[in-house]
Order: sequence, then C-alpha cells, then structure tokens
Amino acid sequence: MAENTLPRIAQPDNSGQVKVAVTLDVSIQGSKYEMLSLSPEVKLVDVISDLCTTWNIGNAEQYQLLFDAVRMKVPPMYIDEDNRNLMQNGDVLVLDYSPSEMSRRLVSCLQRDDIGDSHADKLAKLSKDPLFSKEFDSQKGFDQLCEHIQRMARTSGPRQSLHGTVLAALLDLMEHNIKTWNDIDAAFIKSVKTFLEERQGLNPDSKLIKSSLVIIESAINASANGAQFVRDLELDVAFFFHTIKVQDPEIQSRCISLVNTVLDVSPPTQKKTIRKYLLSAASRKAIKERVFTMPIQDDMAYQLYALQTRLFNLLEERLLGAISPRDPAAEEELRALWRLAFESDADSTHRRNNDFSKLGFKDSKEPLQVDIKAA
Repeated sequence: MAENTLPRIAQPDNSGQVKVAVTLDVSIQGSKYEMLSLSPEVKLVDVISDLCTTWNIGNAEQYQLLFDAVRMKVPPMYIDEDNRNLMQNGDVLVLDYSPSEMSRRLVSCLQRDDIGDSHADKLAKLSKDPLFSKEFDSQKGFDQLCEHIQRMARTSGPRQSLHGTVLAALLDLMEHNIKTWNDIDAAFIKSVKTFLEERQGLNPDSKLIKSSLVIIESAINASANGAQFVRDLELDVAFFFHTIKVQDPEIQSRCISLVNTVLDVSPPTQKKTIRKYLLSAASRKAIKERVFTMPIQDDMAYQLYALQTRLFNLLEERLLGAISPRDPAAEEELRALWRLAFESDADSTHRRNNDFSKLGFKDSKEPLQVDIKAA
C-alpha cells in the first residue's frame, strides 16, 4: 500500500515524523486503512478531521485515535497530545469513538440492559485506559455498571462468559482509582456472590469466578468493620472453600486468600467454627486432592503458609489450656490419631485399647489421665 498524504495537512519536512498505519474500527464503517506520516507540529484533531473527510465520516469531533491492541499486543490506549510521543514508526492505530462518545454509547446500553458480547468486550478493553475510565465515570458510567450487574444477578442465565467480562471490566476501572472499595455497598457484593452460587456446571467460567472472588475480598479488606460486613454478606467459608475444586491454580489461590481474609476479620466465636471446618477431613482431602495434584505456584505457596499460620494461632488457646481426661472429642481425636498411625495394622483394635504407649503416652490404658497428672 502506497503511503498516503492527506489533502488538508501540510506535513513539515523534519526528522520528527512518525510513519504509522491507521485503520477504522470495523463496527463504524467496515474495513479501511491509511498510511500516514505524522509530524509533531500537526495537531491530532486535524489528522482525525482529514481521516473522516477521506472516509466520508461525519462528526469528526466524536472520534479519536487509539493503539491497536490486537496488532500491538498492548492494552488499548487513547492517544492525545500529551501521550502522542509514545507513537513509534510502524505502529498500527485505530480510529474509533472518542472516550466521551464511547462512554455515552456504553452508558446508554447499560441503562437499557442492552449489553451484548460486543459491548461487553469493548467495555472490558477500554476499561484499562485511563482517559476512557475517567470520562466513563464522569458520565455516571460506573454507577450504571454496578446497577446493571445487580440486575444481571437477579435475572442471571447461562451467559457466564458475558458476566465474567463485565465483572473484569469493573475491576479494571477500579485500578484507575476513580472509585474506592468503600464506595461499594454490601447489596452489590451480595449480587456478585450470586454469580458464585450459580457457577456450578461442567464448564464454569474462570473469569467470572476470579473476578467475583477478587471483588468480594477487596470489599471486605476495605470495610471499616470487616466482621459486620462478612455477617451482612452471609459468607460461609465452607461455600467458598468448595470453589477450590475448580482445577485452576489462580482460582484456588484466590479462594484460599479469601478464606484468610475472612479469618482475619471474623470474631473469636466464628473463627472457632471456621477452624473446625478447615481442620475437618473433608477440607484436608479437598486441598490434598485438588491443590497438591498440580505444581504449587509461589502465590499458592504463600496463601497456604498464611492459612497454616492462622490455624496454628487459633489452636494456641487450646494448646495452653487443660483438657478433660473424659472429653469425648479428645478421645475421638486419639482414636483418629491411632488410625492414622496404625491403620494398616491388622491387630490395631487390640493395640488401640491396650497400648497407647506406641504413640508416646506414658500409660497405655489411660493416656490422657496419666499424662495430665504427670504435667
């Protein structure tokens, strides 16, 4: 394709020119391309105006240039006079709606609950861009997005991938600090929890699960009263712990991280309930069969270490306290300990009843009673 010099712009002859390709977003008017030499002395608004004239597009003020994420492998980024110096020879640019016009269109779709896959994908891509995010919020787009997500939760269907894309867009918007997690109320988080409750199926959407876990954990961490927030959400660690069954290392790590967060903010009585569940055979089996069957990544290793530390801390009171020799729970734990040690022993029943010294106790028949007296 020969290089095209646009008719209205006189390109100065200097070494500051950048040679780029510009394509029109196909959702606007099919596929169109131009090769340009851009000079720093020529305003981008004039470049856009001439492109619109060449391609017979009206309302040039509604358009702006972006880097092409597909070809350049970078997040979509609107180009303005402040960041145009990032353009390099050979870059591929896209002419698309400006942040203001794009925000107006997407907000309108959110208000009508008319968000299809194409709109959701566009929102997810542009939410990474600071210029778009700021403009989107200024048009109440963030508030509309939260309301739309709550309506999606009430009428949730099988379109998990669409829901996951929308939640991922919200997380990207939060990265630009246009809102804080304190601006997110419990009613919204309950809606996000609904997506997790409906995640069951042969092919759960990983993006939906990851985004939901991150949103819930971030909101808890930001809450001034995390314990009350957890109670308001009716969070059950057992429920979230089942998410670990999804064979995705990042989801499993997020799940354990959420459990750690809930443990941190829970009152003592609830911590004991959580401890009992986490130390149950079912929980240990889930971790053994789901987590340790795959290579342990650094983040998962840290989360497991953090969980183990919290559980040890929860056992400190019990460690320092006295135990009743006739405590049924203690006797059951002794029997469980024996089974773990000698379950393959054919004569384990006789040994269990008569010889606890094999486990290090001083008396084989009354291990708890004798050891407590000795202490």
